[in-house]
Amino acid sequence: MKKLMMVGLAVSATIVAFDKAHAYVNYPWCYIGDNRGIDCVFSSKQQCAADGRNRGFGGQCMRNPNYNPGLP
Repeated sequence: MKKLMMVGLAVSATIVAFDKAHAYVNYPWCYIGDNRGIDCVFSSKQQCAADGRNRGFGGQCMRNPNYNPGLP
């Protein structure tokens, strides 16, 4: 039983160690919904304002405070 637990821990550690890294998203405009959700995936203010997803009433577009123009 002890060997089985050690094998399970070793397999789990291997999976975690080789997990894929997530890409950093760097867009200058964000949409803030009325439920305080922030979605920073827009290249322009016009694109943000024209987004057709139903996010509720009262949302607004704002500049991404974490935007770094030097990153791709």
